[in-house]
Amino acid sequence: MRNDQRGVFISYRRGDTRDITQCLYKRIRQQFGSAVFCDVSSFCAGDDFRQQILQAADNCDAMLVVIGQHWFGCNPDGSRRIDDPNDWVFQEINPAIDPNITVLPVLIHPARHPAADELPAAIRELAFRESLTIYNDRQFESSVRTVIDSRVVRQERHAGSLERLALRAGRSLRTLRQPFALTALLSAV
Repeated sequence: MRNDQRGVFISYRRGDTRDITQCLYKRIRQQFGSAVFCDVSSFCAGDDFRQQILQAADNCDAMLVVIGQHWFGCNPDGSRRIDDPNDWVFQEINPAIDPNITVLPVLIHPARHPAADELPAAIRELAFRESLTIYNDRQFESSVRTVIDSRVVRQERHAGSLERLALRAGRSLRTLRQPFALTALLSAV
């Protein structure tokens, strides 16, 4: 995802779900092209990855949070990585917990959806977002298709046309995310 482009951000913990996330990324990218960000797959040589990750997470319209059995992470001292504000997964999710950004937890079977009391306060809203499950077996293809066909990703498929509509009307895309604003704009065009 280019710096000036909004789209889908895929957040995951490398030591937990790297391989399956890369498969998911490739499939989503086939559908939506460069409007998909997934860390190392989206970097160019010489990029400051810290800046790229934070900018992409802050500017996304939708985020897929891929959660495996070890998503909370474990530091050498036994503490959980997700509780550390410097943890990259925490930093990716934190700006996306916003009413205007769709956040879809994608559970890698047999992982379970985190409960509110298991999450740091800043990202606790993640516990209340509906999730989808990907199965890493013969159901893999159909479960990935479910993610791609989800409202989150379908929304991004049409984001380009919404952005053009917003520009013609002199409005921002975030304003259009409010249902009454989009209805009013569509009826005026």
